[in-house]
Amino acid sequence: MHKAIMEYNFNEKDFETGCALWKSMIFEKAQNQEGLIRMVFLTNKPKALALGIWETKEHARKFMSTGIFLEFLKASVSCLAQQPKNDTWEISAFY
Repeated sequence: MHKAIMEYNFNEKDFETGCALWKSMIFEKAQNQEGLIRMVFLTNKPKALALGIWETKEHARKFMSTGIFLEFLKASVSCLAQQPKNDTWEISAFY
């Protein structure tokens, strides 16, 4: 399994709007993607953390290549306090 992590820092006043955009754009599209095991969106205003658990690194890469994150960045540019930070991890244990 493979986990992709994206950290978002929204402007305080645009937090709800940014989260709603993420849910409507990224979460909705991810639900139908091959290889997706689980996607979680955690919030701690004004920050959010998205975790995607995929069968393989290739499945995660394929989803990223759809361009949905670029679309989200364009739509949410006024909501973001800074550019999102991404990281990837391999899952060693999962229950």
